[in-house]
Amino acid sequence: VGADGAPLAKARVFVVGDGPLGDAVLASWADHRQDPLDVGAAEPSVTLGAVWTDAAGAFVLGRLPPGLPLRLVVHHAGVAQAVHALPALRSGERLDLSTLQARAR
Repeated sequence: VGADGAPLAKARVFVVGDGPLGDAVLASWADHRQDPLDVGAAEPSVTLGAVWTDAAGAFVLGRLPPGLPLRLVVHHAGVAQAVHALPALRSGERLDLSTLQARAR
């Protein structure tokens, strides 16, 4: 959900690793403001397993590498961004995150 508690539709959801490279990726996305009408616009970085939230703000992110600590990023250009630490998952493990709150920009 967004900072106002409403579902955050059409947000980009992806994961980054933990450490300096992941920090650099997060920094490149922090100020990214993609024009929604420019479907061919470049993004700041290649994202792992990227998906978009649906109208209810829900998403399913699959095929993550097991055994690695990751950070989940929810990015909505010009509206909000949230970063949440994820535990290292075992192969085949599922994680239900319930409701995540994104901070307003």
